[in-house]
Amino acid sequence: MKKLFLLLLIACGAINAIASTSITTPSVSGHWTLAGSPYLVYNNVQIDSAQSLKIDAGVQVLFQGTYSFVVFGVLHAVGTATQSINFTIGDTTGWSTDIIGTQGGWHGLNIAAYGGTAPDTSTIRYCNVSRTKFCNADYFIPVNTLSVSRNILIENCNFFDNKTNDDASIFMFTTQSPFELSNCSFYNNVCDKAMIFFTAFANCHNNKFYNNKVLTDVIYMSLTDFLFKDNEIYNNTETGGVSGCSPLHMANCTNVAVYGNSIHHNLSYGESGVICEGGGFIDIAGNKICNNQCISSGVGCGVVDGGGGAMLTCNGCTPGSYFYTLRNNVIANNTCYFEGGAIKIYRASALIANNQIVHNVSDGGGSIYLFEESTDSLVIKNNIFYKNINMPIEDSNFESINGFFDAGSIIEYDHNWSSQAYYQDMGSIVGLGTVTGDTATNLTGSWPGLVAPTLTAGASENALTANFGLLSTSPCVDKGDTTGAWPDSVDYAHAARIYHSIIDIGAYEYAPAPPPVDTTTDTTHHTTGIVNTMTPAGNMIVYPNPAKNNITISTPYANGVIELQDVSGRQVAEVQVVNTLTVLDIHNLSSGVYFITWHDSRDAKTTRKIAVE
Repeated sequence: MKKLFLLLLIACGAINAIASTSITTPSVSGHWTLAGSPYLVYNNVQIDSAQSLKIDAGVQVLFQGTYSFVVFGVLHAVGTATQSINFTIGDTTGWSTDIIGTQGGWHGLNIAAYGGTAPDTSTIRYCNVSRTKFCNADYFIPVNTLSVSRNILIENCNFFDNKTNDDASIFMFTTQSPFELSNCSFYNNVCDKAMIFFTAFANCHNNKFYNNKVLTDVIYMSLTDFLFKDNEIYNNTETGGVSGCSPLHMANCTNVAVYGNSIHHNLSYGESGVICEGGGFIDIAGNKICNNQCISSGVGCGVVDGGGGAMLTCNGCTPGSYFYTLRNNVIANNTCYFEGGAIKIYRASALIANNQIVHNVSDGGGSIYLFEESTDSLVIKNNIFYKNINMPIEDSNFESINGFFDAGSIIEYDHNWSSQAYYQDMGSIVGLGTVTGDTATNLTGSWPGLVAPTLTAGASENALTANFGLLSTSPCVDKGDTTGAWPDSVDYAHAARIYHSIIDIGAYEYAPAPPPVDTTTDTTHHTTGIVNTMTPAGNMIVYPNPAKNNITISTPYANGVIELQDVSGRQVAEVQVVNTLTVLDIHNLSSGVYFITWHDSRDAKTTRKIAVE
């Protein structure tokens, strides 16, 4: 009898293990639970405007054909770090083919404009979205893998193994109200256009975009008011041989901030790294752009191709209607088979200031290549140009700036360090412009005094593992100029931008480690942790700096402890980290220098120096 009872229990457990819920109605709402999972979707479904659907952690949503999920109401799909919610196809056997069919791909998640009257609390967190597929026969289907047309929080999600062989983006963000995309990963997607298309107000931060194959751009933006911060774009491949494309392409954008991102090891045609094309104000600061390769498309488009790290262009724009800034960046070991190993500028107004431009390679102008500049404003100052190579000659000629300048061009070039002085192409058919500032303010030499830079030019040596900071003996220390350079309060490594009274040349500010603490005179406070803890680059950001009343500390993870110490090592504040943004009240602190240390959950330490006014 006991054995029979045990067998019944086992049988019941087996039934529960394979329990599922079939979705056969077009409208869905209510609560999808783990007990009812997997949910097998047999038709197109939608959440109506006045309805809501809650999906629990661990739920599997398996589409049984080429169906879509449209949200007009409220969707609350919140998984956990250990139990994600999965949206995918039930039968994946046909996913790798390009033919239309009932197997192998579904038709995506469309977060449409909100139609309800109650507050919209829609959230998508810890979800996996995979195995969508769009073929030529799907051309008139108005959905993508993920389409967003409203203010919504999307975080800690994975979007992978999605594809289209049609002229359409996989991810489309078109909302006209702010939304947030954070801590998500986009990988192993295949696209016959730009993979991600932003035309929306957004805060896009701490995301990864990698191992994708695209016909044109990885990310394409055409928008106003956008923050693209602390993201990583890497190991993506452009497959179509289309010129004028890149990992990050900004066209007709204004008020866009591109801060603290890492764009590396991408392969493209025509351009690589970042493209700015038309629009208004775009600020590119504190990024590492390295090891990208721009190979020939065979088209030979000339003026619209080039720029291994960045292409700045505004052909046809009204002078004065736009302005680009490229500040505090490390641009290293990029290779471009057109002009401009690091940067190409084509009829654009720009400020190029306080960058580390090292070991880039091109087919014409290893560092900056300038083409037809007469009606625009260009300022190049406080940059380090080191061992950038012009491939046909295989030396470091054209070290800092060269190209075809219009006769009326006036380029301000001062307070830069380079292996050689600037160079103009004497064979220019349009005449020579005027380069000002190439006087005693510019420095030339054989060694800029970097900590541990790459040793060779080109994409073969990994610049991610190098340290481009300044040595104490660097000739670039205290040799820059803040006038017109728009310096931030912090440098590339988030240390105080001006350590002495004069800004340093390059992206880094040299500052010695804080002095050792005399533990014999302070026995009431712990004194470990500030000596030699300054990291050359970390994931903690502190702002504003200098500060008066409050400081905000941005950490990549919501855990650990933040400590604030004065220069003697005395602890003046300690808070638990419960969010990625932590605010400290400092209005009672005396003016001076302090050190903020974040101990994460593994007790790894990152320290920043701040000034309190």
